[in-house]
Amino acid sequence: MSNAKAVVPGEALGVEEEALPVQGVYVDKKGYLRALVVGTVVMDKLKKTITVRPANKRELGLRPGILVEAIVLSVSDDIAVLNIYNANGAPVDFSGILHVTQVSSEYVKTMWDVLRPGDIVRARVINSTIPYQVSIKDPGLGVIAAKCSVCGEVLYKAGDKLQCTSCGSVETRRIGVGYLYVLR
Repeated sequence: MSNAKAVVPGEALGVEEEALPVQGVYVDKKGYLRALVVGTVVMDKLKKTITVRPANKRELGLRPGILVEAIVLSVSDDIAVLNIYNANGAPVDFSGILHVTQVSSEYVKTMWDVLRPGDIVRARVINSTIPYQVSIKDPGLGVIAAKCSVCGEVLYKAGDKLQCTSCGSVETRRIGVGYLYVLR
């Protein structure tokens, strides 16, 4: 691993036996260290730690409490990496992280039970640094648009489930208020 390597979210940086993830890094299901943000890899060989320093450190204006909309880029058992594209109605472009503990007040076994890559979510920012951490615990927050995991068509809300009218698949998500597609 090089100390000056530029990386993007999801890019493999090594394996968990090589270093401890400190900031901007997570461990996937297979034990690979992966970047959470666009930035530069910093490896401390003495402490055996790895960090990804965000490429953009300027003040970005997002602060705790702001409502955002984001697309889910990737999902693991315990986190989802998001691209925040809207904050309080204004277009933005930030990285976000949703941890499984910020999904519900009740126990959630895996993120796959509540959202999938490609889903659009409405969330609340809970920190003021990059990558922005978000929560969908509050009532009304959650998935507001989704596509079928089987065929890729739009999922329509039918009660508390999502249904595909093309292939008939029924899926679960943490559905937010204002879900865009409702089965009539």
